[in-house]
Amino acid sequence: MNTKKLLITITVFILGFVVVFSLVKVFKPSKPELSNYEEYAEYINAFTSGYISRNSEIVIEFNHNLNLNKQTEERKLQEILTFSPSIEGKVYWKDEYTLAFKPNKPLPYEQDFIATLKIKDIIADDNKLKDFIFSFFVIPQTFKLEQYNIKTLCNDYSLEQITANLELSDIETPENLQSCISVELNSQNIPYKLNTNDQLTYQIIIDSIPRTEQNRLLSIICNGKKLGIASEIKKEISIPSLNEFVLLDCIVRKYPEQSIHLIFSDPIDEKQDLGGLITLEKDQLLRFTIESNEISIYPSETLIGDYTLHVYQGILNTHQKPLNSPKDFTITFEDIKP
Repeated sequence: MNTKKLLITITVFILGFVVVFSLVKVFKPSKPELSNYEEYAEYINAFTSGYISRNSEIVIEFNHNLNLNKQTEERKLQEILTFSPSIEGKVYWKDEYTLAFKPNKPLPYEQDFIATLKIKDIIADDNKLKDFIFSFFVIPQTFKLEQYNIKTLCNDYSLEQITANLELSDIETPENLQSCISVELNSQNIPYKLNTNDQLTYQIIIDSIPRTEQNRLLSIICNGKKLGIASEIKKEISIPSLNEFVLLDCIVRKYPEQSIHLIFSDPIDEKQDLGGLITLEKDQLLRFTIESNEISIYPSETLIGDYTLHVYQGILNTHQKPLNSPKDFTITFEDIKP
């Protein structure tokens, strides 16, 4: 008897679960099916789609041979283009053939949107058209902090300036970005400057860093938490003691041309011949340039793959002090796409 009751209970439970699951599936709102652009190609020339910046406007450009209804009253104009999730903003005619929507504030990162255009309210000659439904995605914000340079500010090497390049995937205001960046010297916050020309690439400038008798560690931290994003990076740069002449870093760059950049603690003697002091496997015709604390190395031809770079002790700083020790690096050259 107990077994029979148990089976009945289990059966009722399973049936109940199936019913609830079915109801959830039925009443769960489904995404509308996107329109086939080919069916609207005679009306629409171009429209916002794919990956976009959070600061983008959403635009629909109509073909120039159409008779467009642009006399719609303001209230109805604002209802012609709608979004899911909803976006606050304004619909307006950007030019004679382009309808645009300007959001009131930047769109949220990593958000899918579906837009619905009541196209029959615009195409005066055809009121049988179905709504044009399209989608777009707001790109995620990411930080990239790889390239930096060091400049010695005085003859006794006691002060240095570090400039780091921060690259973003999407534009951001200096005010917002400032809240994400901190610079620490031996775990103590120190001031920095932030410069940009396009709000996509920033220079983080740390001025007048004192070199002392002890090695110290400079950390540049970019944390996107205050912008509501998960991206976080940390770049650590060694600040050597005042009496050391050391090679700090080796950076490979693809653009504007393939090159290797050696960053030193001290400014380099520009008069010395670097031939034989820096060698790259299988390339005997390297070209060198010296600028302050950096030696740039240019291969004689475009390279792909892994190579060994040898840096020898004979390299001199401007006080004629040789490098403290030799170093070898494995250099990886990636294929340069046109």
